[in-house]
Amino acid sequence: MKNTVSDFALLPGSQSYRLNDEGVSRGKIRRVLGIDPGLANTGFGVVDFCAGRYRMVSYGVISTNSAASHQERLLSIYNRLCAVIDEFKPAEAGMETLYFARNVTSAMGVAEARGVVTLCLAQYCIPLGEYTPNQIKQAVTGTASADKQLVEKYVQILLGLEVPPKPDHAADALAGAITHLHFSPSACFLLFFGTITGKFPKQIFIDTGGVEWDICIPDSNLDMLPPVGSVCRVFTFLQHTETAMQMYGFASADERTLFFDLMKVEGIGAKAAVKIMSSVSSARLMQVLDDGDLEMLEKIPGVGKKTAGKMLLALKGKLSLRETPSVVRISPEIPFNDVVVSLVSMGYDKRLVEQKIAFLSENLQNDASFTGKTQKEKEDALFRRAIVELS
Repeated sequence: MKNTVSDFALLPGSQSYRLNDEGVSRGKIRRVLGIDPGLANTGFGVVDFCAGRYRMVSYGVISTNSAASHQERLLSIYNRLCAVIDEFKPAEAGMETLYFARNVTSAMGVAEARGVVTLCLAQYCIPLGEYTPNQIKQAVTGTASADKQLVEKYVQILLGLEVPPKPDHAADALAGAITHLHFSPSACFLLFFGTITGKFPKQIFIDTGGVEWDICIPDSNLDMLPPVGSVCRVFTFLQHTETAMQMYGFASADERTLFFDLMKVEGIGAKAAVKIMSSVSSARLMQVLDDGDLEMLEKIPGVGKKTAGKMLLALKGKLSLRETPSVVRISPEIPFNDVVVSLVSMGYDKRLVEQKIAFLSENLQNDASFTGKTQKEKEDALFRRAIVELS
């Protein structure tokens, strides 16, 4: 017999509406299913995002009978989750990543329930985003140190509920849906295209059609952007806290992904991630992590011995960058960095200089007459050639 959502006795404060209710069409909203899997209780929450606002559609808990066999309980979760999907037709899903629990029996039950949930979503071709507990806390409350009560309170505020959602499984599911809307590639405020009106350490101002945005940006990314007055693209992430909202910007989608990856590490929030990215280039950070260079990590401002160990554990071998023609990364240790500094001091734009030096040095390295020169002679030749090219 097919289950319906009414079989689950939706919790107080739940509501249900169709995609065409109140003039809202499918093309104008994003509907996300949040899931908190468990063998005994699997929480679910359906959230819409429309016109810059979250809207709670429904939430509840799928409970299984402890007297039933293991197979029957898993089958019950599968059938009833299918009913939720059939009823509300979500286009995306969000769920917390699996973590190691001290209670092995409990962890096994959660893992098996996750498998059932993942299978169900795959059969409906619903893409699933998985997020760490820190990411969920960060997305919902603005701080990775939030406790469960604060998360529930912010879920209540964001969704406009009269009371915090209960029980915990349902609240966690709604938080997973909100997090997916916050972090997923189709989230709002992902890209700004406008004119740079100001550049300062870790800060940039961009005018987009008469609206000026104050954006926090890592210094390493700041150097990748063109000078003031130029039109550029900035990849963004909007974070809300208890007292304010902060926009973070990046020179490329890869840089923003690195920012998200850093925030997966326990103890690293948005500000700490910006500080780390301001102190070391992305390519260099990846190299240090891949090499397992704990000593080098500890030297990065804002990273102590404890955090460095957590970074290695969480990120080693898991980062990658897709280089694009518009972004050229030059390590501070390159042989011709002094030439870059000299040209920038003459008033040339640093980004253009770095691109030109990278191009010229690669071509000159293949020149037989150039390879026989001393380092000083190479720098002089490169400097003169760059002056001609940049003029």
